[in-house]
Amino acid sequence: MLTEATSAAVARRLRANILNGVWKPGDRLPTRVELEDHFQVSTATVQKAVSRLATDGFVNARGRLGTFVTDSPPHLTRIGIVFHTLVQIHESRFHRALQSAAIELESNGRTRLVSYSNVDAATRTPSYRKLIADIEDHRLAGVILLTDGQDARRRFESLNLWDGRVKLVFFGRDAVPGATGLTIEPAAERVLHDLAGRGRRRLAVLHAAFAPAIGLSPIMSQWLATAQQLGIEARPEWFFPVHPYTPQAAASITRLLMSLPENQRPDALVVTDDHLVEEATRGVRDSGVVAGKDVLVYVHCNFPWPPPSLVEVRRYGFDARRLLRAAVDVIEQELDGQPPPAVVTLPMLFEEDVMASQSGEHPNTSL
Repeated sequence: MLTEATSAAVARRLRANILNGVWKPGDRLPTRVELEDHFQVSTATVQKAVSRLATDGFVNARGRLGTFVTDSPPHLTRIGIVFHTLVQIHESRFHRALQSAAIELESNGRTRLVSYSNVDAATRTPSYRKLIADIEDHRLAGVILLTDGQDARRRFESLNLWDGRVKLVFFGRDAVPGATGLTIEPAAERVLHDLAGRGRRRLAVLHAAFAPAIGLSPIMSQWLATAQQLGIEARPEWFFPVHPYTPQAAASITRLLMSLPENQRPDALVVTDDHLVEEATRGVRDSGVVAGKDVLVYVHCNFPWPPPSLVEVRRYGFDARRLLRAAVDVIEQELDGQPPPAVVTLPMLFEEDVMASQSGEHPNTSL
């Protein structure tokens, strides 16, 4: 037991030299004999301490050449992506898109992205304890919290993420000292200008709602106000909340809407959550109206992974790869000594914008 405690203390001292830049990536550590003399400990204790650092990714042994700080130690290159519930990973298309983006990003650079699922401070889940240990042992350069700023603060306050030990990015516009918010340009203005420019004048919207609510949410109120400013008929009763993980109601809603007389039914339908797209388009298809002619259907997408659609649709949303890259960029820039921005806002994209950026063309962002 004493040997374990001693080796842990030696490992902390060695790690501190790496964290403080005394030994930089690629530098050779003192020999085992030199470390034994310096710390006045046994060969076995030094070996355990060095092995602990090797397991954590700080050093690697090169035989007779010695032990070296790795080229990519975790406190400079390892970033955690924190999912606070299991349902987010198993059922959320957004989080699955980010996981796919993480695989692509890792294969094209030195940054390593590690997922922590079901991180729950209240029940101290294994993932929560693992995240705490990785933060305390400096095995992370930064953390990306897949929740908005105020919720992040509430859920993860006990992790002491805001004490400067790790760089921190969350999703949302809330100003949170010591962290950067990452958000997407609101979609309402561009989408509604687009459909108005295509001659559409009656709007219905299906949007995600996790719990019953009275009246429209602030975001949906903005859609309604923007539509009215553009002379588009948008009735509050044509804004339908649907739980994103039980989307079957979307098919009944769109089938009912499309069964109205031609001069009374919506000629534009916006589906703002990708979990609702398949069922919403099923209802349009089953109603017998012609998508693209009788009704224009706009659906949200986490590019480049579109949700299934059963009719012709116009896709809008954001590039999940670009979103994750922006989060990683903030952390890497802060590691390089640059002050982090309070908020980073990425543009909303139509499908042709994504295709243009992939082909190297200048994306069309005009209204």
